[in-house]
Amino acid sequence: MPVDQRLKRPACRLLISSLFFPCLLLAQEYSVPNDEFGYPDFNGVWNFNDSTPFERQPGFGEREFLNAEELAAKYARLGAGQQRRDRREEALSQRILEEPTDDTGAYNSFWSFYDESFP
Repeated sequence: MPVDQRLKRPACRLLISSLFFPCLLLAQEYSVPNDEFGYPDFNGVWNFNDSTPFERQPGFGEREFLNAEELAAKYARLGAGQQRRDRREEALSQRILEEPTDDTGAYNSFWSFYDESFP
């Protein structure tokens, strides 16, 4: 083995290990901040852009699940909504591609999801 190779391998190992050594020195133990009751503090900004209600609707009463008819009606409504979105997206994409516009809000509306509220 040439002398050049014998010096390169340890030098490379030393270089790589020296890159990881500061990471070990700077690593700190993280502890989750607690609130005044001793539970983890989850204060902050939370994203609530979904269709999950905060409270149970009174029409459901104490039932845990939807029955078959209610579930079929819900899926039919969701399927009809999907078809409406597909038609709207197709018409919008054709309009965007074929017609020039100076409306600054028209180019990004296909990212929006407007659907009926849950359930």
